[in-house]
Amino acid sequence: MKNVFKIILVLAIALTSWSSTALACAPKAKIEGPSGNCVAEQTPLTYTSSHDFPVNAACTYYEWKIEGGTVIGPTGVSVTNGTLCLSEGVECNDWDIKCTETAIWPDIASGSGVPVTVVWSTPESGKGKITFTAREITYDAEGEKIEDKAKDKIEINNSTREPTSIVRSNIQNNSSTFAADLPDDVCPGTVVNWTFNGQPQGTGNPITLPIGRCESGNVCAFTTFGGVSSEEICIFVGFNPQPGSITGPDQVNLEQAVNFSLSAFGAPNISNVLWTIKPNLSGQILNGQGSTSITAIFFNPSVSFVDVCVSGDWLCGTFDLCKRVFIASGGVQAPNDDPSKVRPFIATNEDYQSLNVFPSLLKAGGELTINFPTYDQMVDVTITDLQGRVVFQNRTDQAQVLFPTADLAKGMYVVSVNGIAGLESQKIIIE
Repeated sequence: MKNVFKIILVLAIALTSWSSTALACAPKAKIEGPSGNCVAEQTPLTYTSSHDFPVNAACTYYEWKIEGGTVIGPTGVSVTNGTLCLSEGVECNDWDIKCTETAIWPDIASGSGVPVTVVWSTPESGKGKITFTAREITYDAEGEKIEDKAKDKIEINNSTREPTSIVRSNIQNNSSTFAADLPDDVCPGTVVNWTFNGQPQGTGNPITLPIGRCESGNVCAFTTFGGVSSEEICIFVGFNPQPGSITGPDQVNLEQAVNFSLSAFGAPNISNVLWTIKPNLSGQILNGQGSTSITAIFFNPSVSFVDVCVSGDWLCGTFDLCKRVFIASGGVQAPNDDPSKVRPFIATNEDYQSLNVFPSLLKAGGELTINFPTYDQMVDVTITDLQGRVVFQNRTDQAQVLFPTADLAKGMYVVSVNGIAGLESQKIIIE
């Protein structure tokens, strides 16, 4: 039994010694050059190789396999997305290796390897790889051929990082500034590309694009590095059909003169401004009609709120805005109002006819028909131009007025009727 144990121990020691020797003698190869992320593309780069094969080998043979680029050997022979083979002599050429191109280079058996030039042109993935393999043929004491090989590789990854968000600023009539937020690990030299509704708009970050306040569509950004493009991200930009908002008090008392104004956020070319108070017969515009600021008064105690509205034209078309104003002492209780302020009910808007002016668009010299609210009271009918000049004025207790426009110039006018029911206005155009 002891003899069997000794035999097993001797075999184990021998096997361990053989394995250590075999591992220590395993040939090695090494490739050095730019690797990892953000490696330059379309630029010649130098890669060097080395190996630890015996210098007295019968034949030494190199393979350079390139994926995602072109490798150029010392003789000028180049291979794109394939394998370039170099051997030191014709005796190596019978080796069964699949080479795209083969060249003879006698001085490759020294172990220092051969430098090659690589020009990367990676696909959409941005990934590339070059593998260096060294092979040798030696002969043992009995003349038997021994073939050994060793390899090493370098990989690159130039996949670009897409923008994380897009911010729009400095909105002008005919332009806006856009900026793309990029990840921290984006490669230096990464280019940001822009499109608007699918059409290229240039590169840069930030960038000013010819997208003004009145245009709308999809603004998209994507990055490129080394010819590789990232996924794009987009934002929708749309013009605001309203040039601003109405500023003024949210709650007023009856018979209290208050001011309202059109607060335009950078919107130019506001014209043809017309203010109204809804429901009809609830208040009166004291002054400022046709401008961006008015003074108004409210006198109908049967409503708890009114809408102060303004319409007109601006750079991007027409606009129509309203602001709800609560009547603190109206006949219908407003929110959080004191019940003691509620006044008795009197006639409402439904007791009056609405102003009706037609046609609203008429030829110069045509006749204008004005039907207006009446409550068995006198009313004042006024027609003004957009500069506030009075071109017609009449006081009547009739329900209709016919007005010939032969003496009026072409343009827009405001027809107003003012009486116990309040003030109502409508626009007309003479062409």
